[in-house]
Amino acid sequence: MAAINLTAGDTRPSRMTYKVNGRAVDITGYQFTLKIGYDQAVLAKVAAIVDAANGIIEFPWAPADLVAGSWAAEVLVVDADGKEKTHKIAGRLAIGSRME
Repeated sequence: MAAINLTAGDTRPSRMTYKVNGRAVDITGYQFTLKIGYDQAVLAKVAAIVDAANGIIEFPWAPADLVAGSWAAEVLVVDADGKEKTHKIAGRLAIGSRME
């Protein structure tokens, strides 16, 4: 999964393409869950599949979902056969602050 830039308080969905060896994967029947390890609790967001044939997903955000800071994060991918693969976010997930 490619790196994404997130900003605290944003509500527009984050769109990504799931690729293996640089090629988009048909994700029909897949499920994607992003887990962000905030200090008080883990936020788990399930992605919406936008275009399964081309591997495109979106993570929806509510106003309080994205908190500024540096957080441990991972994406759990469950394929059509029910097999799980956890992708750790390299380093930590950085969520920037809005400029006031």
